[in-house]
Formats: sequence, structure tokens, C-alpha cells
Amino acid sequence: MKKYPPTSQELREWMDSKGLSNKDVAKALRLSDGRVVRFWTSKKDPRPIPYPSWYTLRHKFGKGPGKKRSSKPPKAAEPVRAKA
Repeated sequence: MKKYPPTSQELREWMDSKGLSNKDVAKALRLSDGRVVRFWTSKKDPRPIPYPSWYTLRHKFGKGPGKKRSSKPPKAAEPVRAKA
């Protein structure tokens, strides 16, 4: 997402590269639910994302592609053994 306004396809690709769902984006923008985001990424008759929302997303999640979030929980740290 380099330019404003991104197309709905560019916005969806950026969200996918970051591993973000509509709900994640809505939560980051403090929206009531993910339905609004669905309008921005729809294939038929998409609505442009408002500039303040676009700006906030770019600065909260970064501009380039990111690491996809894994569904696996993080591994537990090994207990530290005291030296005797």
C-alpha cells in the first residue's frame, strides 16, 4: 500500500500479507465491527477507504509486507537451571 487511495484489491492483498482480518483492522481503527472494512475490500462496487483510516493502518502495521501470524501458540520457554 504505497499510494492513496489503494484499490480494494491492493488493500486486501496488503491485509493478507500482514495476516490481518477485517476484524483486526476494525479493532485497530476502533470501529464497531468488521463490516465497514468489508465495504472497502469488496469486489463489486468498493468504497474508498477514508484517508485518516488508511494513514492509521499504514503507521500501525507498517508499509511493506509483513510476517503472517501463525495459528500455533508460542513455545514455552525452557526453565533456567541454576549453576551449582
